[in-house]
Amino acid sequence: ALGVEPDKRKGNCARAAIYRGHILLTDHPSDLDQVVVKGKLDCGDLVEVTLRDLLKQPDYGGSDYADLEYATVECKECTGGYRTYVSRICSGEAYFNNGKSHNHCTDCTVFGECIDDYERFHCGCCGEHYFGYESDECQCQDSDDDVMVKLAKDSRKRDNCYD
Repeated sequence: ALGVEPDKRKGNCARAAIYRGHILLTDHPSDLDQVVVKGKLDCGDLVEVTLRDLLKQPDYGGSDYADLEYATVECKECTGGYRTYVSRICSGEAYFNNGKSHNHCTDCTVFGECIDDYERFHCGCCGEHYFGYESDECQCQDSDDDVMVKLAKDSRKRDNCYD
């Protein structure tokens, strides 16, 4: 819609914000140029971020945090081309960050949700998010708690998650 081709790995945080009413649309092409976020970057300059910028932003910035090569918000004043990500647009609490905290889970329903840390993952069994560096599997798969197992099975109806 609005002349921006959908991409499964980009812009889902902004799409979720639209769905949840944090970004309002008028069905006019100028909606893409509306300023959604403005603020001061770490370089000290002010920036205005448009919906167009956010729809092109990758949903995951974790592997890009050193170079910020794929971050779509760029300071126009800096000669070094300072870049940043904008996270938590979907919750209406947008903020700038270096990519390590930019992780929008698209496995969650209705365009997904921000889960912040780049080392968090979505569990296909229980639907919760877990830290991948602690374990290769979500804690629900190692749970001896019958209530946790039942909740996981009932919430996602995934019989193949447990023996």
